[in-house]
Amino acid sequence: MLERFFNMPVVFQVGATSMLFFLILSLLMLWFKRGILMNVMLLFSFLSWLLFCKLPIMGWILHIVITSFVYWFLSFIMIKQYIKAMTKDQLEKEWQLYSSDFEPVLVDPLEFTWLDLDYYDTKQRELESLGFRKVHDFENLPQTRVFPEMRTFTRLLINTDRDIDADIVHIRIVKPKNILEINVDIRIVAFVSEFSDGTFLETHNTKGVNLIVNVDGIFMQMFEPDTPLEKLLNAHEEKVESICETKNVEVVVFHTDQELSASGEREFLLFRKDRQKKGGFIETENMQNRAIFNQRNEEAGTNSFLSEYAKQAEKLARKHRTTQENENT
Repeated sequence: MLERFFNMPVVFQVGATSMLFFLILSLLMLWFKRGILMNVMLLFSFLSWLLFCKLPIMGWILHIVITSFVYWFLSFIMIKQYIKAMTKDQLEKEWQLYSSDFEPVLVDPLEFTWLDLDYYDTKQRELESLGFRKVHDFENLPQTRVFPEMRTFTRLLINTDRDIDADIVHIRIVKPKNILEINVDIRIVAFVSEFSDGTFLETHNTKGVNLIVNVDGIFMQMFEPDTPLEKLLNAHEEKVESICETKNVEVVVFHTDQELSASGEREFLLFRKDRQKKGGFIETENMQNRAIFNQRNEEAGTNSFLSEYAKQAEKLARKHRTTQENENT
């Protein structure tokens, strides 16, 4: 085999060596989950074989057809494996968060230089005009540990009656590496109330932005990002009254900041339990995710990723249910 290789023209030898070199690099990029570099290396491998490795017994047309088919098939397999690896990596990170405790720590906003601190201050002033006062700024450590690239903090406020808290959050990539990451800019204001039956109501301006739309025990009202805060608050108060009447419950009053923090922990535990049961985004949320990405013209590869995500999330949910059943028997 080697003897036949060394008997080939030098151009063929160089082309074949280059093809193999770039193919190995492409496989390494797949291993390290570097999708763009994987495709670039595979393209170089394809061109090396196509341009320099035509066998003497094969015509150019047949050579082009066979080479194109082989590399198309190889690209299909590698992209599929890349999506599968990225999906597993995402789910593993999410599962770490779903398995963590609620660990809020007080922070200094000046540490978060990549965030728009003026946004926090502007929304705080608007909320103060609606009867809210600032409690503190905090960071949820488990979320930062799992997603350090999206590190952020929450500004917590409480209303005069102490039965509605308001959260101000800004999300940006800490060190964006490409245009997609640069464009991540999510600005959230959420009103939250807890009820005597242990359920919660969240009203926020994340319609078309929030990827999680269904959590057992937490009713969510979503409005457009540019919704005025007064309108958002009015909708929240009206829904609170409706829930109290229809479910015969009372809204919880937080007499101290410690009680307010404990409520935040109870809500996080509800969220954690819900996500553990579902394994990740459910199908209706995946449909929402597809719509969001398609609106941003980011549909390329999105459907494949979300389809694989749904399969892996269901596997994870089944594994968790089996573990729970074994522990209960």
